[in-house]
Formats: sequence, structure tokens, C-alpha cells
Amino acid sequence: MYGNKETQTIDSDIHNLGKVEKFLEQYFKNYTITWDRLQKLMVCVSEGISNAIIHGNGNDIKKVVRIEVDCNGKEAIILIEDEGKGFNKERIPNPTQSENIKKEKGRGIFIIRSYASEVTYKKKGRLLRIKFDLSEDTVLS
Repeated sequence: MYGNKETQTIDSDIHNLGKVEKFLEQYFKNYTITWDRLQKLMVCVSEGISNAIIHGNGNDIKKVVRIEVDCNGKEAIILIEDEGKGFNKERIPNPTQSENIKKEKGRGIFIIRSYASEVTYKKKGRLLRIKFDLSEDTVLS
């Protein structure tokens, strides 16, 4: 990682997304990052945290979600970890296929993959690693 790591832990309550948004805004205020790029990063993190709270931790308020952010100015790495059982990413339906268009499942993961430079899962899906390229000449969807 880059050495400028900060962590926040939240209870599994969807209303805590606002706390994470403020945490990220505070963290990235010292970096040169376009508003559009920051918003895409925020959307990905919100989707990842929502999935962790709802699907990972099953909305169990006794369980937490840990968010770690690290940035070197050119790229950022966000880790989102829940306390759930995990999941098999291969079993998540592709929301762009006609048979899945009206289904809710898979949309968050699809959005994250669309905006991030790299997306990986570890710990049986309980740990999401999102990498963002923040350089000015990078074209994001």
C-alpha cells in the first residue's frame, strides 16, 4: 500500500453511509481529484458498503463493516470488509443480460466494476478491494 492509510468502522446500519461519505470527503480533500472522479469513487464505495451491510452482514447491527482507504495521489485503494459468510462472485448474475434486466442482484457489483480500475474479492467475498486510477488522463465510464 501507499502509507497514507486511514480506517473507519461502522455498524451495519445503512444510515451510516453518510458517515462514510464524510470520512472519504475529508480524506480526499488534500488530493487533486476531479469532482466527477470523486463521485464515481463514492458511488462504488456506497455500493460496496451497502452490499456488505445488507448481503454480507444481513443488516445485523451487532456486526460491523470496516473501510480502509489508501492513496498516493495517482491511485487509491479502498478495502471494504464485512463479518458475513461470504459469497461466490461467479454466481452473481450479470445485470446487463436480458433475463436479468429486472433483477436487483448484481447491479452494485456491475457498477463497481464499471468505474474502478481493478476489483478483487478475498476472504470468500467478505473483503472487497477496489482500486481507482486518479490520474487526469484516465478515462472512466
